[in-house]
Amino acid sequence: MPNHSGRHYINAAEKAGMKSRQNGSHVVITAKDGHTMTIPAHRELRNGTESKVIKWLLKYGVIVGFLFIVYYVNIM
Repeated sequence: MPNHSGRHYINAAEKAGMKSRQNGSHVVITAKDGHTMTIPAHRELRNGTESKVIKWLLKYGVIVGFLFIVYYVNIM
């Protein structure tokens, strides 16, 4: 299964109301409680990076249609 781009996760976070700012090829997402996550805006994310981004987004309630499938495949 091919990995998703960082832009997919950035768009999902923005739609959930999180703020974002870009610094070069990375985007910093800020949750409503002030915690931040840096997401690379690359074409494909590595498995470990993608897994951490998914876990962080799930922690803050960001759910996207493909998210559960990717989460299940990367964790198991």
